[in-house]
Amino acid sequence: SFFCQNGKCLSHSVHCDGVNDCGDYSDEFNCPASPKVITCLKYEKGESGKIQSPNYPSPYNANANCRWVIEGPINSRIHITFDAFETEEYEDFVTILDGGPAENSSVVMAIISGSKKPETLISSTNVMVVRFSSDAQIQARGFEASWRAASVSCGGILKAQPYGQIFSSPDYPKNYQNGVECVWKIDAPSGQLISLDVEEFDLEKVNDFLQIYDGGTPLAPVLTRLTGTFTNPQLIISTQSQLYIYFYSNFARNGRGFSITYKRGCTNRIRLDKGIITSPGYTRIPYPNSQRCIYTVELPDGNSEQPTAFAINSFDVAEDDRLLMFEEIEGGRALHPGDGFSAISRPPKNIFAQTGIVQIVFITNSIRNDCPPLQTPKFVSLSTKASAFGTKVTVSCPRGYEFRTGRGQMFDITCQLGGKWTEDHIPDCQPVYCSAVPQIANGFASSATNVSYGGSAKYTCYDGFDFSTGKESGQIYCTDEGRWTLPPSCKAMTCPALAPFLNGERILEFGDGTGYGTVFRFECIAGFRRIGAATLLCLSTGEWSFAQPYCKKLACTNVPLITNGIVITGERFEFGDLARVECQPGFRTVGADSLKCLANQTLSDVPKCEDIDECAEGSAICNVQSTKCINMPGGYHCQCLSGFQAQLSCNTASVLNSLTAEGSSEMDGFHAKDYATTGWCATPNDTNRKITFVFAVPKVIERIRIEKAANGAYPTVIGLKYSNRTGVPLISFTAANITVSYANNKY
Repeated sequence: SFFCQNGKCLSHSVHCDGVNDCGDYSDEFNCPASPKVITCLKYEKGESGKIQSPNYPSPYNANANCRWVIEGPINSRIHITFDAFETEEYEDFVTILDGGPAENSSVVMAIISGSKKPETLISSTNVMVVRFSSDAQIQARGFEASWRAASVSCGGILKAQPYGQIFSSPDYPKNYQNGVECVWKIDAPSGQLISLDVEEFDLEKVNDFLQIYDGGTPLAPVLTRLTGTFTNPQLIISTQSQLYIYFYSNFARNGRGFSITYKRGCTNRIRLDKGIITSPGYTRIPYPNSQRCIYTVELPDGNSEQPTAFAINSFDVAEDDRLLMFEEIEGGRALHPGDGFSAISRPPKNIFAQTGIVQIVFITNSIRNDCPPLQTPKFVSLSTKASAFGTKVTVSCPRGYEFRTGRGQMFDITCQLGGKWTEDHIPDCQPVYCSAVPQIANGFASSATNVSYGGSAKYTCYDGFDFSTGKESGQIYCTDEGRWTLPPSCKAMTCPALAPFLNGERILEFGDGTGYGTVFRFECIAGFRRIGAATLLCLSTGEWSFAQPYCKKLACTNVPLITNGIVITGERFEFGDLARVECQPGFRTVGADSLKCLANQTLSDVPKCEDIDECAEGSAICNVQSTKCINMPGGYHCQCLSGFQAQLSCNTASVLNSLTAEGSSEMDGFHAKDYATTGWCATPNDTNRKITFVFAVPKVIERIRIEKAANGAYPTVIGLKYSNRTGVPLISFTAANITVSYANNKY
């Protein structure tokens, strides 16, 4: 098989056949003997290369349809630069797509036309697609482009030191690339916190973000999520000795990125004329015990003598935790009463210092018996809200859900001495997952909502199969136990049995005779021809593709005209039929007296009608005393001997009875049907005067006697035409010996 880049699977015979069978031209890539119209269908893989329009630098072809798929190494990005570019503006286009190789998984980066060279374009993945199309009007020189694959590396495991170190977004201070995902993990010695100083931050708002987790895995609580742009540095302090930092950029716009200084501990110097100071984990996570955090606030530009003002926006600390504030350094003039601000001795709304340097010390107690209230994610329930020392709490998920960390549907945690829970993080609940949607015989899963609790999958039978329930589709559901309900089954469709096939052979080409996909071929025996389809297919609907054909006898239509004879056939002269041959009076057949229609629509040997010599054979009736017998075709003539004269009188005649008689016209009282009584006369203006007789059977007429009509009229000129068969054009009768006798005004 040949696998297309868009996911289709075709026969290998379609590869390089000059036809876009896949729909994305991937079956025509890099074909050595491809027709000229597809020589620019290429798949290039490597670290660098060049692409050109057809015939470059000569003008490209009219109606060009080119496609290049460029693939670099894993974790690389494609950089493409156009060295020359000239196309018919607004008509001939180069389209750059990011991603692929299938275009339905790509994003258009640029559409280029005209003569202006674009800037270097960079993909967000290791695959780029370049398309070129031209019309039939104007052809320009085209283009030449160079591409290279540049590796991308970001993230890593970092060790926090007492001094500051920096990590930044890829390519900082240049714009980061689209489609980037980076992970940094920062470790500090046990019991020490980690400080992050975000010095510059510029990301596409909402779509690109930096997420910081207060722990070593993405299952830890989120400390903060940063997106957008801000210029004032921000100080972020963890509550743990580990941080997990995740950076994501999508495929749209980008920015300069970020630069962040990190170090261990929570002693920090802040040189700003305004800003915000928060405790470790502020608003998201309770601050840790046994910490001494020092914030030294110093106005910039040497303004150490300038007064400083502080506004207390939020203050929520335990009774035995203290916040101390000093002018200059610790030990200087105290801005707090007694042993510091606490839950009992809360700070005022505003605090003023006389100097431009202020040191803030935040001290947390090492022993606290009660645990902080548990922060539970959505769907998580607690057996009790108590948090006193020794309290045991059962944490559980609702029916059909389980903990994301694999802890099952419930577990217990206990408040320990020192105010610490046995579990410092309660994971989210997620739906219970079933296995992959099961496959069924003779059918497939046509759609699925999801593979978690409450999810469903819908099945469709293949053509030629149907559900035993008779419904058009079947459905299964993911239960709260993580198992699918029983899938439906598909049964084969069947077609009705065919009637016997007469005068031929019905050949089973495929299948069992009635099941879906069965194919019959039909052949007739010699002398018959098939009426209907040559093959029948049992369709997926349980019906045959066509009605069963039948075999019909072949007919012989080339019945010959026999001189001095006639071939008598029925309405149809078909294979195997016999046709009798009758010779005219005075003639007899030579050979068989019949014709046979053969299998190949030909005839058996055709007999001939031979003249009978009545004179020689003695069958002539002539008076030997007064006449001499002279043979004629189809008869004989009694010629008077010398001294004898012919008797010019007509013998008694009988009426010529015909099946029908039809005249070319008729006078009143002299109709054609009365030809034997009153006689027939045509109208005076009839220029084609004739009367036609049709007999029920062939008739031999030896003599004709024509009498006057009742009004005394008679013909002066007589012509005869005849035919051996009805419907055949009449032919004129001519003969050498025609005797006309006149007696008593009878002709």
